[in-house]
Amino acid sequence: MRLLLWGAVVGEHGPAAAAQPLSVWASADFVPWAHLPYNYPCLSLWLFTAIAAVSPTLLALKLLLTVLDAISAWLVFRITGDRWLALLVWALPASIWWVSREGQFEGAQSALVLSALLLHRRLPGQRQWISAVVLAFAVQVKLTAIVLLPLFLMRAQSRRQLAQFAVAHAVGYLPTAAALLWWPAVTSVWEFSGALRHNPLHWNAFSGELFTWNPLWMVIPHQVVSWGFLVALVWIGVSRRCLPEAMPGILFVLLLKVTTNGQPWYTVSLAPLLVALPGEGRRRLLIALTPLLDVWSLSEIFIGPTFFVQPLPDGFSVLSDVGALGGVGG
Repeated sequence: MRLLLWGAVVGEHGPAAAAQPLSVWASADFVPWAHLPYNYPCLSLWLFTAIAAVSPTLLALKLLLTVLDAISAWLVFRITGDRWLALLVWALPASIWWVSREGQFEGAQSALVLSALLLHRRLPGQRQWISAVVLAFAVQVKLTAIVLLPLFLMRAQSRRQLAQFAVAHAVGYLPTAAALLWWPAVTSVWEFSGALRHNPLHWNAFSGELFTWNPLWMVIPHQVVSWGFLVALVWIGVSRRCLPEAMPGILFVLLLKVTTNGQPWYTVSLAPLLVALPGEGRRRLLIALTPLLDVWSLSEIFIGPTFFVQPLPDGFSVLSDVGALGGVGG
């Protein structure tokens, strides 16, 4: 709801509105974090503005994200030639729960990450720089996509190609440079994205602040599996001499372990990074185990609603016009 309201606000008042709290522009008392300015990278805002312009409803948003998940599955098949792996990625519980049901937009990042990976593998060397541009677009949806960049740089075949990647990646951030004309699109991400201190995968499992409501039956598998992933990826990278392909997954898990603002839906972004690994069986096994990094979605799907069950605001449904309900423009 918050992101669609932001799309409606920017569609009506222009991108400069993103510099002020959402509550300035819309009656958004029922929306979490309405007291903050827009705090995600700029391309995500253009995505929600486009959706709000066409159909500002949760149904439209979730339908688009579900289609993007299907596109991601197709990209996995194009990259690996493995139909079963593509089906596995498409059917991951965390993606079904957080993206298709809850509307988290990791699916948009995943589609761009996999597009960059496909282009890097399929294009001839002199044109592989295009993948670096697409990766920059992915970072401007969600920052964690940057962990794929070391793979491209480490696989550069010459200093010239390395320089091409670096320059092309920098050019890919022109949308953010343009956004800076209207609002602090870079500093807003850093300044306001840490408003919530919670991370069920943090390395310090004894931090009451970061684990808050997490019961022990969730903490234990999260800790065991996340540390296990980190060890397994390092071992695969070193023993199989594929450290560049393992590096995106290693860096992503490390980020999940150290950040103080890590949410369970962040784990959706790991599977596309593991597609880069060599070995059909290895990829299938690791991606099949990623649901254990998010026991929350597993329990919600297979057991039933467990945490934070709240009704929608009065008069609201997935078909409601979010812009109108939020009172955009007063």
